[in-house]
Amino acid sequence: MPQVPTAGAFARRAGALNLATAFAIFVGLAAVATWPLLLDLDGQLLFHQRRFDGYGTVWFGEHTWRAITGGGPWLSTTDVAWPDGLDLRQADSFLYGLLYVPLRIFCTPVEAFNLYSLLAIALTGTAGFWMARGPLGTGNLPAIGAGVVLAFNSLMHTYRIEGEAYLLGGFLLPLLAGHLVVAARGGSPRAGVYAALAMAGLAWSSGYYAIDGALIAASLGVCLLVCTPARGPRWPGVVAFSGVSLVLILPLAWLVLGALDAAVGARVGAEDPLSVVALDSVSLSGILVPYPETAHLRQGRIHYIGAVALVLGLGALTARRPRETLPWLAVFTLGAVLALGPTLRLDDAHGGTGSLLYAWLYELSPAILAYRMPARFMALAFLGLAALSALFLDQLAREGLSRRWRLGFLGLLLIDGLVLTGTMGDETSAPADVPSGYAGLSGEGAVLDLWGRDRDMLKYAGLSAFYQAHHGQPAMTDFTRTGSAQEVLSHRLSLALVEMRTAEVGDVLQVLGALGVSDIALHSASFHEADAARIRDGLEARCEAITGDTDVDDTDPVEIFRVPSSGQLEADEARDLLAAWMESA
Repeated sequence: MPQVPTAGAFARRAGALNLATAFAIFVGLAAVATWPLLLDLDGQLLFHQRRFDGYGTVWFGEHTWRAITGGGPWLSTTDVAWPDGLDLRQADSFLYGLLYVPLRIFCTPVEAFNLYSLLAIALTGTAGFWMARGPLGTGNLPAIGAGVVLAFNSLMHTYRIEGEAYLLGGFLLPLLAGHLVVAARGGSPRAGVYAALAMAGLAWSSGYYAIDGALIAASLGVCLLVCTPARGPRWPGVVAFSGVSLVLILPLAWLVLGALDAAVGARVGAEDPLSVVALDSVSLSGILVPYPETAHLRQGRIHYIGAVALVLGLGALTARRPRETLPWLAVFTLGAVLALGPTLRLDDAHGGTGSLLYAWLYELSPAILAYRMPARFMALAFLGLAALSALFLDQLAREGLSRRWRLGFLGLLLIDGLVLTGTMGDETSAPADVPSGYAGLSGEGAVLDLWGRDRDMLKYAGLSAFYQAHHGQPAMTDFTRTGSAQEVLSHRLSLALVEMRTAEVGDVLQVLGALGVSDIALHSASFHEADAARIRDGLEARCEAITGDTDVDDTDPVEIFRVPSSGQLEADEARDLLAAWMESA
């Protein structure tokens, strides 16, 4: 393996222009992969319209923006989940919120979300390029290949489909791995510090990435120490990495520990938690088939490993020395085995057999259930595969393979990543318009969004949060769980109105008034036409209907009704009644 004493040596040898050029290339590739996006940055959101996570992600970015610019609380809020609010210590990604803010200075919320997604993809590819070109010492084309494997694999595609922009920030994984390579050679403690910064960034980015980073540090770090010849003392790098990581991650552990215990406890209490985890594990057919039949049922969620990258990675095992390939093979194997989940499944339609590594870890510590989607362990597999692919392509160049052939391999990697994973074939556009009817809100209390009850309730909850980021009044929506106050009250009120149960309608309105809810937003399109008419008539008989200019192009027309003031019910009584309704729902 070429000797590169420090990560900075790459910048001195290759020049900053190489990284800038690589970034420009990956921005272009990301634009191709999301090609409708640049045509309408403010009119659509980059995820599947049936998914709901992206709406909550936009809301959290806006919450961070408002907390920083307005001086409000960041780790808690009553803007959603009114009246109790949300504890945000277990937020999806603190790092996403902080990186979202600079974009938000110049952009609308929708533009900031979309640009973050686009730039995160490009940064992941560029970080993969840096890892291969610098610490691994490959040429430019193999390094671009490594970036393609990392930025355009099935896992990254799934994150785009689901709107989980914060998980597109996997660019810290190759940065961690690359600096570990440099530190293992006995470089200065600076490499250990840089690796620690990447590790801390992963922890603050996502709980999933925190565990991924720890596994990379353990598996890759140990293998590198065993396989890599040392050019100097290694202990300064190890001490620097361990100490700085501990200092930077301990505050996060203190923040999220209580919330994490509650989340893991709920999963441990499930009747068969491993069977639930198995639903989000990888099957053998899912790994090997580019777009299995079951993928459309999951709105594009696929686990295809990439045949071209796999062949190149296997080639590296025979073409390069074991001490160069074994550390990356260890990372790849660990990620792939953990991604298979608790049992081995041939396809997504059938149960599994045997006990795999995830199940063994569960026996040792049920806390592994915090990583409730084993398929995301594929991030480790793709990291190892990216490095192995780059090493093999670099070996082909050293052995005299023509540039045309190497460009051909790179083209196959692109086809595999951009086409066969479904990236360009799947719908990745969700509505980003806010109903004009919200202009009729009072601006005083909280808002109850009245949605039809069906299998899209989580999507509706996310939409309510997305709308809240625009209208600014507190909302009862809670997009983090099912059975929230909004879901229960929306169902109870709409059903009572449809069935004309006058007394129950009055009870619900009294509870809303006592809880400080001032407005009801009726989403009539989510109900059957006859039900919507009855609900509208019932609300008009009890509440003040706010008439305003409604845009005929609204895909989600909203009608606003004022909640009558309640003088007969105290807030504590209303909370008790709501809790009883939620328990019985």
